[in-house]
Amino acid sequence: MKFLRDLFILAGRLLVHSKRMPVFVIISIIQPVLWLLLFGQLFGGVTALGGFGTQSYVDFLVPGLAVMAALFGSAYSGMSLLMDHERGILDRFLVTPAARGALIGAYVAHSGVLVMGQATAIIGVGLLLGAGMTGGVLAYPVILLAAFLLGSAFGALSNALALMIPRMMRSSR
Repeated sequence: MKFLRDLFILAGRLLVHSKRMPVFVIISIIQPVLWLLLFGQLFGGVTALGGFGTQSYVDFLVPGLAVMAALFGSAYSGMSLLMDHERGILDRFLVTPAARGALIGAYVAHSGVLVMGQATAIIGVGLLLGAGMTGGVLAYPVILLAAFLLGSAFGALSNALALMIPRMMRSSR
């Protein structure tokens, strides 16, 4: 129970930081949305060849772009951990009574939540472009869940690398 409370508090801190600096989130949404707008219209006739399982190329493109945004968006999540470590913020958190796992888990959860927001924006633009519910009613929640899980997994990998970098820098001196 204490772990979850600490996780929510620490992840909330990171979400407030992202809310105050939305430029990074917006930039990571722009490229997939542009691809959806450009390639969705450009390759619209490709679905007539068959093998797509849908009549609309936008239907085919939305899940792939949501997953792509999850992978690329979470690849840099370790940078916030690295910056907090360099600034001494992580050291300050280590002397608090917060659960140690929640300190790192907050960065991973933050990555997953941001990626879900990006996937929601991509799905929203896809719906505006006429993407249908090819996979049924559960198609979009499944895409959001997949984006969250992939974003969290790659965010965890990125944070693990961020934790290794200071040690590698000290050992090379």
